[in-house]
Formats: sequence, C-alpha cells, structure tokens
Amino acid sequence: MDYSEQKQHYENLWKKVGLWKNESPNFKTRNPQKETIDFIDFLRSKKITKGKALDIGCGGGRHVILFAKQGFQSYGIDFSKTAIKLAKIDAKDKNINANFKVGDVLKLPYKKDTFDIVHDSGCLHHLSKRDWDLYLKNVLKVLKKEGYLKLFVFSDNTKYLTGHKISKTKNWIIHRSHYTHFFSKKEIKELFSGYFKILKIIEEKRKDDLRSFYIAYMQKK
Repeated sequence: MDYSEQKQHYENLWKKVGLWKNESPNFKTRNPQKETIDFIDFLRSKKITKGKALDIGCGGGRHVILFAKQGFQSYGIDFSKTAIKLAKIDAKDKNINANFKVGDVLKLPYKKDTFDIVHDSGCLHHLSKRDWDLYLKNVLKVLKKEGYLKLFVFSDNTKYLTGHKISKTKNWIIHRSHYTHFFSKKEIKELFSGYFKILKIIEEKRKDDLRSFYIAYMQKK
C-alpha cells in the first residue's frame, strides 16, 4: 500500500493543531491515554522502571514524554514532520529529555535489540494487512528478548466510525485516503503468538459504545 496520501492526511491534521493552541480530545493532545498509564503501572508491578522505550507512530509525543517522566530513556518515531516538531516543542517546554525522529515504522532506523519496551497506541490498525509481517519484523528486530510490547488497536466490535458502519464481514475502511483496520482477537493472536507470550488482551468500549478497542500486553519470547 502507498501511504503517501495517508501521510499527507496526518500532516494536515497536525498542522491544524498549531503550536499546541488547538488540541483535540483524541490523539492530537498532550495528555497521555489512560491505557498507557495503566501499562506503565503494569511495568512497575514487574519491577521495570528503567530501560529504553520506543513509541511507534508517536504523533505529538505525549507517550514518549510520559515514559521519560517515569525514568525511561524514551524514543518516538512518526512519519509526520509536523507531529515531531510539536513533540520536540512539548518536551522542551516540560524540560524533558527525549529522542524524536521522523521516520517509517516499516523501516525502523534502530539497531537490533535496542529497546526493552515497544509501545504502539494506534499505529498498526492504520497499516494494510499485507504490511503486518513487515511491521512485525521491524518490532522483533529492535525489541530485546523478554521485552514488552503494548498494542492499542480498533476492535472489530466497533459499530460506527467517521460515517461508516463497521461489520465483521468487512473489518476495514478507507476514509479520506486513510486506512483503518478493525482487529479481532484471533487476528492479534495469529500475528503475534508465534513470537510473543500474549499476557492479556482486554477490550475497552468508549462511552458512546460505538467505538471499541483491544489493548494487548505481550512479552517477546
């Protein structure tokens, strides 16, 4: 799949944020997701409070900054130059030392076994199914053995999104050149279980009950 139009879609969205003057309650915000805060609590329960963490598709850097605040060496990568610019501004304003890079999650520019944690909050579900194996190959390359992957993706129990009714017979849409896939638990297990211990998969429905997400915690074998 050619992601050039999708990239431009996100570039336009991030430009509308301005210099953090026009945040929105979804992903275009400096506030971290509760699901990521919960994941950090999980890591603490495993006595993991340091190491290198990578947020792929990091957007404006909210979770990179959160990991840095918790004592991790924190890295973020996104294909939007505007998003990375905003991430650097926010980190500087908060006096946070974090590493941001414009790049492609299908060509991660990091050495083998660099990271203890890989965090994905809404990246994979915007990749075409034919690129899932390449995504997985990149994650496996940069994540250390016994490192943790946290995944946040749309669930196939989503009923409605951006003017589209979602069904389990067609669990993907293209909206304004923007691809979105709605995962089943089976798809998550089939993609990852050969390489990861799947520690848990939980489902979260938004209060409007129209959108649903799966959050998966995994540990590399």
